[in-house]
Amino acid sequence: MEADLAFRQVDLLDLWRGKITPRKLDVMIRGLPPDSATRIAMNGKEPLWSRTDYILADLIDSNNAVAWLVANQDVPATRKSTFPDPYPRPGDQPRKREITAADLKAFRERTTKR
Repeated sequence: MEADLAFRQVDLLDLWRGKITPRKLDVMIRGLPPDSATRIAMNGKEPLWSRTDYILADLIDSNNAVAWLVANQDVPATRKSTFPDPYPRPGDQPRKREITAADLKAFRERTTKR
């Protein structure tokens, strides 16, 4: 945090010297950009996404959708490839894996009355 504030010409010691208030320090910390070291540390060592990052992810998704549509336009419905997965975004849950026969068998064994 101190390095992020020093980069913006703010000395953290000014809080103790009475030159800035705790409220102003809080506002400055909350106003740090998403790629600042403080914001990354507060987010589990992952950089926060900016508006540009979300726009780029949307563009990737739309580009993949158009490519899929063009590649599958003359293909019968039964032979079309699967629609592309969306570009992962922060907070997205990982996709569930496919259910296998072994999973079904284990489920039946757990739930069958004996």
